[in-house]
Amino acid sequence: MEFLVPLLFKKLFQKWTLVKAILWYTWMILFVSGVMFIVKSFLAGFNDFTLVEYLNVIGRISGIGLFITFFTLGIVSYFNRQKISLLSSKETYQITAPKVKPIKLNLDEVMYIMSDDNYVDIHIISNDKRDKIIFRSSLKNIESQIVNPLSPIYRCHRQYLININFFKIKNSKSRNTSIELKKFQDEIPVSNKYYSTILSLLQIHP
Repeated sequence: MEFLVPLLFKKLFQKWTLVKAILWYTWMILFVSGVMFIVKSFLAGFNDFTLVEYLNVIGRISGIGLFITFFTLGIVSYFNRQKISLLSSKETYQITAPKVKPIKLNLDEVMYIMSDDNYVDIHIISNDKRDKIIFRSSLKNIESQIVNPLSPIYRCHRQYLININFFKIKNSKSRNTSIELKKFQDEIPVSNKYYSTILSLLQIHP
């Protein structure tokens, strides 16, 4: 039904629309339910050959179908999100600020960004070599340009943005939480406001 009918009636299924999809899968549920109902009734000697029992079979088939559909969509969505997130982390962002020349950042190379009065210190690593870019901007301005649901950059303190992939937990006490770079000695505080978010993220990415 799923493959043979569309193959035989190509013109009908050439242009797939939402209405056609709803009608098709409604028919599929009714058809499969009907076959199962007849088989079930036959095995039971047709003692349950009633409309109510047929409706019960339709309900069970629909429930199983919806469960499998949403489970599958959830798995696909998760892996697509992981893939998109990975692509986003490798994307190059152009950072702008008033009266200064824009700079380009690859988020995959950014370890953390620290606010320093009217400037920010951007600590990066490329080919195992550390470097620091000093850029005239507020941390909030940087945050608005590189922090999004798919990027690995998070705020952990009023003075810091971090790339969650480079850090590990050093001290997880709620009033005195700190994190540090995995390969270096840089230690960064975590504010109470961001405590839960940062710790849960670091536990996912140990």
